[in-house]
Amino acid sequence: GCINADTVEITVNDLPVVSAGLNDTICLGDVSQLQASGAVSYVWSPADSLSDVNIDNPIADPSVTIDYIVIGTDANLCVNSDTVRVVVNTLPILDAGINDTICIGDTIQLLATGAVDYVWSPTLDLSDLTIANPDAFNTATTTFYVTGTDANDCSNLDSVEVFVNLLPVVSAGNDVSICLNDDTQLQATGADSYVWSPAIGLSDATIDNPIASPAVTTEYVVVGTDVNNCSNSDTVEVTIFNLPILNAGINDTICVGDVSQLQASGAVSYVWSPADSLSDVNIDNPIADPSATTDYIVTGTDGNLCVNTDTVRIVVNALPLVDAGNNEVICIGDTIPLLATGAVDYVWSPTLDLSDLTIANPDAFNTATTTFYVTGTDANGCVNVDSIEVTVNLLPVVSAGNDVQICIGDSAQLQASGADDYVWSPTLGLSNANISNPMASPGDTTSYVVIGTDNNNCINSDTVIVIVNPLPTVDAGNDVDICIGGSANLNVIGAQNYTWSPAISLDNNVIANPIASPDSTTLYLVVGIDSNSCVNSDSVVVNVFRIQTSPDTAVCPGETVQLEVFGSDGNNYNWTPFTGLSDATIANPLATPSATTTYFVTVSNIAGCVDQDSVIVSIFSEPTASFDYEIIPACEGVFVEFTNTSIDGISFLWDFNDGTTDTEENTSHTFPYGNSFSTTLTVTNAEGCPTTATTTDNALTFDDYYQVYIPNVFTPNGDNQNDYFKIEVPGRIYECVDFQIFNRWGQLMFKSTGNNLLWDGRTSVGEECTNGTYMYILDINGKKYSGSLTLFR
Repeated sequence: GCINADTVEITVNDLPVVSAGLNDTICLGDVSQLQASGAVSYVWSPADSLSDVNIDNPIADPSVTIDYIVIGTDANLCVNSDTVRVVVNTLPILDAGINDTICIGDTIQLLATGAVDYVWSPTLDLSDLTIANPDAFNTATTTFYVTGTDANDCSNLDSVEVFVNLLPVVSAGNDVSICLNDDTQLQATGADSYVWSPAIGLSDATIDNPIASPAVTTEYVVVGTDVNNCSNSDTVEVTIFNLPILNAGINDTICVGDVSQLQASGAVSYVWSPADSLSDVNIDNPIADPSATTDYIVTGTDGNLCVNTDTVRIVVNALPLVDAGNNEVICIGDTIPLLATGAVDYVWSPTLDLSDLTIANPDAFNTATTTFYVTGTDANGCVNVDSIEVTVNLLPVVSAGNDVQICIGDSAQLQASGADDYVWSPTLGLSNANISNPMASPGDTTSYVVIGTDNNNCINSDTVIVIVNPLPTVDAGNDVDICIGGSANLNVIGAQNYTWSPAISLDNNVIANPIASPDSTTLYLVVGIDSNSCVNSDSVVVNVFRIQTSPDTAVCPGETVQLEVFGSDGNNYNWTPFTGLSDATIANPLATPSATTTYFVTVSNIAGCVDQDSVIVSIFSEPTASFDYEIIPACEGVFVEFTNTSIDGISFLWDFNDGTTDTEENTSHTFPYGNSFSTTLTVTNAEGCPTTATTTDNALTFDDYYQVYIPNVFTPNGDNQNDYFKIEVPGRIYECVDFQIFNRWGQLMFKSTGNNLLWDGRTSVGEECTNGTYMYILDINGKKYSGSLTLFR
């Protein structure tokens, strides 16, 4: 039972305030000296671009931008870390352009790209040394160098070579003379390709030996280009002698069998063609005796041996082609115009039965078949003869039939005879005016004339009268109003015999004044016949006071429907029951029943007639709107899962208080931290009736939803006790957690992926880490935590 005690003190030292120094920016190939402070010993990482990782101020020569981590240990062996970034700017990708070739005396524009500022060398033969695109005008092959500096003050160098070629020695050949319209072949030498100018008069301005045929004396310049694309030029003159001004004489006109003497001038020697109708083709004035119109061409040659041609036309007129026209057939008593063509003056014979013997188109009125002859003379005095036969036929004997009587609105069939084709007039009231037996339906008495044509096209006519009797004026009287069960005495005038329809509800349908007793409004038609057997009709309406309502309907609870009364007009309306009605004394009240209701309406008019009808307004059932929800903290806000528990719904509309909606049956939504939120669910059933449910809640701040517990020691020895270094966060916050562990030398041992926030004490390749102190960096949605932990196995 003896007791004693002792004390141990655990001293907790602060971590050193380690600084890795200021961030730096260098160009690729340069170095930067780092400078750490705040500890006793240092370890830098990564090591591959540092001069010494175990000093406070190593030299860094990275090839790309890199973050250097320094882990500093103080005299108490406490560890902390810091990071410095060395930004490495790449050198500008400088391009002086591709090598190029010019001809001596030319200028070429250089173009450097990839930098901001430029300096060119050598200075000779450049328009400006400090721009990207100076002009180069070197007279010998030269290599130009350009130094380019970018916006980060990093520089690079490139070069371009400009080759200079000599010009070719071009020759266009000797001057030449030709006649107008002749041509000559030019010949250029000394180059590889050629372009002649002017191009007019040349067969091809892009070859060395084009054919030249200028209209006037012309100097042609040829520009020759060699294989180095260098050009030079030369000139050749082509002199043009004018052609002789040749005249073949004046055109002439002759008749068949006549001759004409030609006469050419303007040259030294002549040749005529065609030769077959000329007396001599080698003199200036041969005799021509063509049998048809001929163009004679004369070719003349002058003292320069230049040749020209001219043409003279000898027109040979043939005899006129007189045509008296085709043979004709006429009917006796007709006149037909004759028409002769092909001449200028005409004389007809025989003289009897013609209106004029000396014109081209006299009228013939012969009463017997006759042959007429015409003699025609053209403008050249040539004469020819032709004839025409005019045959005379007798007229047909046409009959239109006997006169006929009809009632207005009826038809009568006409019947013509004695011909082959018929035309009736007037055409009004006829079914077809071009047949022998049309149906005639005139509006009043009409005389129809038929013109008949026989197979000789001879015409005659006849007339028939269609007498139209008026219809009786049948009057059934004014419409009548009666009550249900009542009767009305009808009365018709204007005819002799009557027939009423419909016959049902009439005591006698073949008298002028039957008694009508219909049970609903009825239109009665009466047909009357007068002494000419003409028929007409009239109608009268017996209005029976009857009503009907709008069809039965159904509505959602609380909805309103308008009732309607149709049929006869009333002056007094009485709806029962009046519960749920806007007005029980009008024809169209608004109904808002709370349950299915049969509404009865009684209607009367000023005549004391009464009728009744009903309409059923049914009430649809409502759905039940309800839902549950669960709030889950997440990275961007609170993540709320909604579960629909509604009854009888077929469509759903979720309305969130941030202006967004959703139509899924079950849904989810993210609301911002630190604000109240509300959600309304509208549920609609199969009948289209809606109902809603709403909830309101508050979202706390992000920090209110989690507490971070970070242990400082763990023992990953496989005994299932404290085997993991574990970070726990609630809900979906793990989606925005970044967790890293480093050893004392700044090497990364573990990095979280997804929701894996457990470290088992191994490296990323599965090797066990040694016992000791490790640094951790924890980032939860932008909020950072760091510290150390101890691993014991």
